[in-house]
Amino acid sequence: MTHTQSEDSIKIAITDFLTDSSGDEECRELLVRLAEDPKAGEIFRDLSLAWALASSSVFSSNEDKELRNIHRRIKRHNNRRRLAVLAIGTAAALALVFAISTVFLIIDKHRLHETYTGIARPYEISVPAGSRTEISLPDGTTVTLNSGSRLTYPRDFGITERIVTLNGEGLFHVAKDEGQPFSVLADKVFVEVTGTTFNVEAYDDDDAITVSLIEGSVRLKDSYGRTASLRPDEQARYDKATGIMTIRAADLRGAASWTEGTLTFINEPFTSIARKMSRHFGISIIINSEHLKGQYYTATFRGNKTLDEILREIDVEDQYTWNEENGAVIISDKSY
Repeated sequence: MTHTQSEDSIKIAITDFLTDSSGDEECRELLVRLAEDPKAGEIFRDLSLAWALASSSVFSSNEDKELRNIHRRIKRHNNRRRLAVLAIGTAAALALVFAISTVFLIIDKHRLHETYTGIARPYEISVPAGSRTEISLPDGTTVTLNSGSRLTYPRDFGITERIVTLNGEGLFHVAKDEGQPFSVLADKVFVEVTGTTFNVEAYDDDDAITVSLIEGSVRLKDSYGRTASLRPDEQARYDKATGIMTIRAADLRGAASWTEGTLTFINEPFTSIARKMSRHFGISIIINSEHLKGQYYTATFRGNKTLDEILREIDVEDQYTWNEENGAVIISDKSY
């Protein structure tokens, strides 16, 4: 075999390893070769770095698959090393341990963290007005994001910790992991769980942050360090102006109905309803009626309802008029 052929073969073997395409036997052969051939170690370092750099774009389009592959490599690392040590002599085994400690930056947690998190910004998922989306995080957690929401999480999510930042509204179905709690940072409220289902509403233009617990348990902490716990069918409301958090038993029928396109309001002021309809339909709503601003409503509107139909149902006493001007719906008192 020529020098070029030998170099090509080691590159193929390393590429298969980094992309998780090699079997156990191929892994053992590669480990032995890395221990015996310094040139192979150099090639491994170069390809590992190139792979980590390239992953910043690969992850952007396929976060779940790639990060889970890394997790599998981390978990299988110790078993692979033991198998390789048994397959070769004592002297080679010592060399192998040295090689692993110096060139395996992909499957070492700390070097992995330094390699691919230091070169890229966190992932960010933004949902346009008038739409919703569901994503799966690398740990198996699913998140449904409401209109106008933004979720960010670091590229090392799930390796050392599970933390996401939410601006907007999200329904979380958290994969259970007792050893690594899942946390949501929502403005001034920090939500921590191990495995549960809950809804967080934390839009910038809302007066409060609400956390609704559907099942499991949730621990809350505000910016002052005060803590509270929620039980199923309880809702926490953090007032942004006063910094006061209140917890109450709540009718959570509407807490997650938005994920199916349904708008549910339970004794809610029309100012809040208007904000939600604005996000839902992707259009600005301006209220020019002081009377309407102070009205509270309880209602459920299915996803096939138009904004005009909803306003007609709300205006049962025929008190208001509305029209669209310059891309906004303006609601006013009727003049008689």
